[in-house]
Amino acid sequence: MWKKYSMLLAVGLLALMALSSCKPSQPRPEAAREVLAWLESAADTLEDGDILIRERYDMANKEWISIYRPDCNIESAFAFLCAWRQTGERKFLALARSVFSSIRKFQNPDGSFPFADRKDRHVYTNDNSEVPIFLMRMAEIDKEYAPEYLSVARKGTDFLRDIQNADGSWRVVDNDSSRTAMFTAHAVAALAMAAGDDSSYRTAVEKGIDFIRTQTLPSGRVRTCCEVSPGTEYWRPPSSDQSISVRGIAMAEYYLPDHPRAKDWKELRRGMLSWLNGLLDESGAIRNGLGEDINGADLPSLTDNVYTTAFGIEAYLWSWKLDANPAYKATLDGLLEFCKGNLYHSENADADGVFRGAYNLEEGNWNTSRLVLNSGNEGGSAMVYSGWANAPLASWLMQLCKSVR
Repeated sequence: MWKKYSMLLAVGLLALMALSSCKPSQPRPEAAREVLAWLESAADTLEDGDILIRERYDMANKEWISIYRPDCNIESAFAFLCAWRQTGERKFLALARSVFSSIRKFQNPDGSFPFADRKDRHVYTNDNSEVPIFLMRMAEIDKEYAPEYLSVARKGTDFLRDIQNADGSWRVVDNDSSRTAMFTAHAVAALAMAAGDDSSYRTAVEKGIDFIRTQTLPSGRVRTCCEVSPGTEYWRPPSSDQSISVRGIAMAEYYLPDHPRAKDWKELRRGMLSWLNGLLDESGAIRNGLGEDINGADLPSLTDNVYTTAFGIEAYLWSWKLDANPAYKATLDGLLEFCKGNLYHSENADADGVFRGAYNLEEGNWNTSRLVLNSGNEGGSAMVYSGWANAPLASWLMQLCKSVR
């Protein structure tokens, strides 16, 4: 089964490499390189020799939030591997492997990962989906360590399969059993990528998408987390739930093209994309929402780099690969071009050459004071994340735009 899976990974890599590269970056062709330098600066070497990436930098208080999250670390490790492939610099390979070796120690006996080191042991479905996804992507690049990456990833996807609810959904976190389209889509993406001919995985993916369908409105918009369960992820813009749901279904179509429900999934995905298309800004960015007062982040004047942009890139990337629709490719290129011009520069080295959490499209600045944030002030322009924003965005710029020479 793993031999067949490895072949599937190889096919996926070849398809990705065959993508047309973007036009030369304007005005900063080294955008990804700048982010990589910042990610390197976010690395801590612990007393035991482990190397881990800090979660984020708080610009308002000028301090690092030095918790070590498995998802942020593995996304950063993947970015380092992309840099190694692009530049041939072995320091990036060594750093990626070191971060992986440190993070694998966090894995619980059941295959899950905690939210963060010793400070928060809660188990989130989205984090535990992204870790296997990025480990499988790492295996596509670093063939020597591939068996190690895939072994850890498989334990993680087995965990996801085993905790799926009877209705096809997945919980948000171990202490919040809310069932939402977005968290389900995260798990669907991971299981689809790992499925191969495993019937239990394929069934889990099918049931998951059936649940997402029940959460999709006639407009094509999925119900957001806070609509399903008030108080759950209320700081996350509608663009995030939508992008992640489209990406999950698209990955299921891509990795399971022979599934008897694949055509149904395509129809559902295209309906979702029609709503997401309505959020596209002339700058190339994806707006937070239409301003329908769904929550405190449903602001059409803002774009969100923490919860939306990287997933929006994937939503249109996978959809273009599946449908060969030039409009999707144009949207993808527009998103990448926006990212390359949206880096923030500062004399403060801790926040220089980075993607801040959000941006004000209307004012052309980082004024995101209208956002309703949670008690940790997550999201918003004051936060600079390693994972979810800087690492995955740098990775996509390297893969799709060849911005690192």
